[in-house]
Amino acid sequence: MLDLLKPKVAIISVGEGNSYGHPDPSFIGELRRRKIQVWRTDQSGGVSVASPNKIRVTGKEWWRIKWG
Repeated sequence: MLDLLKPKVAIISVGEGNSYGHPDPSFIGELRRRKIQVWRTDQSGGVSVASPNKIRVTGKEWWRIKWG
């Protein structure tokens, strides 16, 4: 799928310490190997996307839930 889409950015909405282990570390490694910029809500807080081609990391934590 990554070969087909050729993304430049990946935005991952994930709760910190979730019991599912998301996102899979090997997938994050694959994104980074392909030089795809990764934004994660568990690390950066809020992420908003505006057109054209603008991504803003607000860093604002609406709430923080520690799973598990």
